[in-house]
Amino acid sequence: MPDIYWLRISCNPHEKIFAMEKEQEPAIRLLEKGGKGDTSLKIYKDRKWQLDGAVMVLCSKDNQDDFEMVHVQNMENDTCTLSEPLKKEHKKIKTALYPLMHGTADAQGICEIAVRSQADYLLLKADGQILENNH
Repeated sequence: MPDIYWLRISCNPHEKIFAMEKEQEPAIRLLEKGGKGDTSLKIYKDRKWQLDGAVMVLCSKDNQDDFEMVHVQNMENDTCTLSEPLKKEHKKIKTALYPLMHGTADAQGICEIAVRSQADYLLLKADGQILENNH
């Protein structure tokens, strides 16, 4: 079991912050490419995932700095309906959805999120703006 490290982030009071561990295996692979403007993604999932309402990162295994945050509105069969259209095209090969951990800041603007202590991670605001990239 990996060691857990608590990230302590200063941000706006009650702001939601997201973290993605970069070394994790892809959780969910695409069955077909995601085109710019698409509002759904066809996916292959080898485990039973509950994705309704999930916020995830869609990115290539080859370049995890080129990503897009997606908000899954609901999941039916092998199709995720997204809350907003994709901002760019995502190839099928080596592209996957990765889960995000998240936390909400307290009234003083402090947010804590648990990650593996040896992991490279990316911290994001709810709009996808990068707060920290520790690689």
